[in-house]
Amino acid sequence: MKFKFLALISVISLVLLLFIGNRNLQTVSYSKQEQDAFNKNTNLKTVTESNNEEWNSINSKLLSQLKTKKIDKILKRTETSSETIKIADALLKNEIYVGDEWKTVKIDNPSWEENPYKDKSWVLYYQSLDFLPYLLNAYEETGELKYLDKAQFYVFDWIQNNRVLSKSKNEFTWNDHSTANRVLNIIQFWKFYKDSNLYTNKNAKELVYSMIQHGKFLASDANYTLSNHGIMEDQALLALSITFSQLPKSNEWFDKAKTRLVGSLERDVTSEGVHKEHSPAYHTLVKGLFRDMRGYMIHYHQYEGEFDKALDNMNIYEQYLVMPNKDYPTFGDTERLKVPGFTQIPLLGEKAFKDSGVAFLRNDWKTAERPMYLMFSSAFHSTVHKQADDLSFILSYGSTDFFVDGGKYNYNQEDPYRQYFTSVFAHNSIAINDQSYAINPDKVGQSKIVNFKSTPSYSYVTGRHTLYDNIVVKRTMIYIKPSNIIIHDEILSDDENKYSQIFNIGADVTVNKISDKDFLLKSQLDSTIIRLTQLDSSDLTGVHIYNGLENPIRGWQSYSLNEKHPINSIYFDKKGKNQSYFTLLNFNEHDKIKNAYYDLNKKSYEFEMANNTKMRINIEKKN
Repeated sequence: MKFKFLALISVISLVLLLFIGNRNLQTVSYSKQEQDAFNKNTNLKTVTESNNEEWNSINSKLLSQLKTKKIDKILKRTETSSETIKIADALLKNEIYVGDEWKTVKIDNPSWEENPYKDKSWVLYYQSLDFLPYLLNAYEETGELKYLDKAQFYVFDWIQNNRVLSKSKNEFTWNDHSTANRVLNIIQFWKFYKDSNLYTNKNAKELVYSMIQHGKFLASDANYTLSNHGIMEDQALLALSITFSQLPKSNEWFDKAKTRLVGSLERDVTSEGVHKEHSPAYHTLVKGLFRDMRGYMIHYHQYEGEFDKALDNMNIYEQYLVMPNKDYPTFGDTERLKVPGFTQIPLLGEKAFKDSGVAFLRNDWKTAERPMYLMFSSAFHSTVHKQADDLSFILSYGSTDFFVDGGKYNYNQEDPYRQYFTSVFAHNSIAINDQSYAINPDKVGQSKIVNFKSTPSYSYVTGRHTLYDNIVVKRTMIYIKPSNIIIHDEILSDDENKYSQIFNIGADVTVNKISDKDFLLKSQLDSTIIRLTQLDSSDLTGVHIYNGLENPIRGWQSYSLNEKHPINSIYFDKKGKNQSYFTLLNFNEHDKIKNAYYDLNKKSYEFEMANNTKMRINIEKKN
């Protein structure tokens, strides 16, 4: 069927508009070359015609092939647990559960526009149908049809209300994350539904048609996100292509997903095996996605070793992330959680993943009475989950988190507390002129680790960033084993500025101020004490302690979603053009550094100890 030029352009404009950004209508223009190409192509169909053809292609033969296809392995969003039946029974009463962060919500007749908590995250998981697996796991565990019947209601009600992209209920009905999640949940439903007494060709046709629309959405580059969401999209597209392999586009979808997945490893994971989204828990999440996909592809004889090397390196990095209490470091957008799969702490040495911008300093956990863990970061790989945490560190000693990161809080960028938690003020770093720096794409690459060395008696790491305009900030952390850490901060600028060296102190630590330059940090959990001393304090212009301040927001930490609690934040202020700080963290008063000196020309440090001995450390000269 041939179309007139204007009608054709109108149709294609509509299609493209439906897939751009958040799918909000906006103006699209075309070049003359594109218009000529459209005009010459006599095979193009309107959206309605294309959809009608897809609908009509789902005949009884195709349904029979899909129904009889063996599905003995799926990618599950949620595994069976002790809470499965309890949550499933609540769902039978229309009480929707999408995660522990929210109480269940009773929704008798879904409009699919619900947002009871005014929380985008809740809507995301609701539109993902992330409550379905509880019903399906309960059905698998008990064999009781009531659970599958309730799952059937939600699946087909969602499909009937969201059949057409242009009539999306909200921004999360069809978006990268929810669409990917929903595909895996509906595949799990299909696995049981197709072999049950509930099956009808009429409903199966609706489900298959919806899966075709999901596949088209996920395969479209216009809907693809260059982040972990894109990996989720490809995981779902991969599963869709294998589960519904008889669909005309299944081979094309598989090839598309596989190609993009290999590319995402190169894009999102460093050669050292570190995920680039600046948050430890997301490293595990992405590693898990690739691990699960590898097992899935192996099962269906579709794997050729594409992910092996990256996964090996990611496993090594994850072992360094694990803290002595087997928690993740609460850093960036990572909540306070146990690292899965670790029954014992890895007994490793110190290491810098230099190209990745992360380093770990520690004492010998095999012999130390109290393990010390320090994670240092100086990396700006992308804006995804990026916070203003360059040159920041966290430090635990014994059972106590002494120097802490602010945390995630939530993902609502309009929330002033989210703005605080992503700012430099929620991190142990340097703020300039009472401002944080922008998290913009043009900042990528302006933060890095430039030096690292580990020996039996000392170790050091140096990071550098230029994230404030026309200012260089450099931090060297030297661990004089076993009891002293020196922090040497250098700031270079042609202009007069105010500098603030910030320390965020853990909730389980009491801060005792001895003087403006001397603080005792005492654990409330054990007998550990860290003494914080400014060795070069003559030009301090102010020392402040903030705790739960609301205007401006200062002195807060968050362990989990939408939760925050006050902590002590210590600010040491200086003014000038070029400035520096020499700060000592001491774990043992009897093994303490009295003074520290730095020779700028020789790039060397000399430390005078409490017993009057001296130590000299030369820093390797690197850019």
